[in-house]
Amino acid sequence: AFNARRGPQRLAGRTWTPLLAADRYAEPDSNPLESGGTDYVFPHPMPADSAAAARAVKDTPFMDSLTLAFALAGVRTLGLGASNARTDLLAVSLSSTDAVGHKYGPDSKEVHDQILRVDRYLGAFLDSLQAMRGAGRLIGALTADHGVAPYPEWRSSWYANQGAQRVDLQPAWRVVRAAMQAAGVDSSAVASDDGFRVTDVAAFRRAGVDPDAMAALWVRELRRLTGVLRADLLRDLAAADTVQDDVARRWLHMLPVDGPVRAVVTLAPFGYFAGVNYATHGQPHDYDTRVPIIFWGPGIARGARGSSARVVDMAPTLAALLGITPLEPLDGRALPLRP
Repeated sequence: AFNARRGPQRLAGRTWTPLLAADRYAEPDSNPLESGGTDYVFPHPMPADSAAAARAVKDTPFMDSLTLAFALAGVRTLGLGASNARTDLLAVSLSSTDAVGHKYGPDSKEVHDQILRVDRYLGAFLDSLQAMRGAGRLIGALTADHGVAPYPEWRSSWYANQGAQRVDLQPAWRVVRAAMQAAGVDSSAVASDDGFRVTDVAAFRRAGVDPDAMAALWVRELRRLTGVLRADLLRDLAAADTVQDDVARRWLHMLPVDGPVRAVVTLAPFGYFAGVNYATHGQPHDYDTRVPIIFWGPGIARGARGSSARVVDMAPTLAALLGITPLEPLDGRALPLRP
């Protein structure tokens, strides 16, 4: 029924213009690094063709508006929050900030406008939920999945990214692939996804070669490159002091030690891999890993609490607010949110 409204298609011909007056935005609107060098200046017109508009909407704030409208329709249809005999959980993923951020970068006028708009969308959404179910019956929690790094060539107004550079890893890969060929291992037995990823263990086994030996060669060659902060075997990270070593801890949260990725590379802060032509993330530095956490609703004190909260604290905190005992041990702890 929601799809029958043809919300994305009805955006055909619409134009994304800034929400506020020009003097309310500090960001320049003239950076050709944005959007691959095309369509990087406001206004941003949607395609006139309805099918093309439906494909293009993901890169605009309008996608979040549609997503929240869909969520409200689901609440009404499923009767979420309508019964005093149960607690209902509604999880909504808003992806426009990610898409706009990748396309235009964190220092763009577009990201500024996106945040202004999603703030208003969320306000209308929460107001609508309260109007539907009554005041004091809703607890909200909000976070994000990652941060983002500014373009290395652009001096950021938010981040101290002076000296940031792009790093070409191909010299290290050429050495490794030559060594694999000399040892009789097909070069397609490894891939560069996430690091040194073994895609064909059997190929190494047939040649009598330890994959970790080739991964160690890759690590050694990477450490010679300018712009590489460190390169590590996963087995070495597993032995690190993960309380003090943020980089090791974050890689180990992402990748299993016994998995196909045998080694990883950490670029110097704000570095990009060569060839990446969009704003990106994925490094174990604070700017990529620190995200906001917001709780809102009855029984939650107003005001900021500092930076000691973690994403894994969200589930135990919600459980505590609802008086629910988790059925299994959780990584996090309940945050002190009561007045």
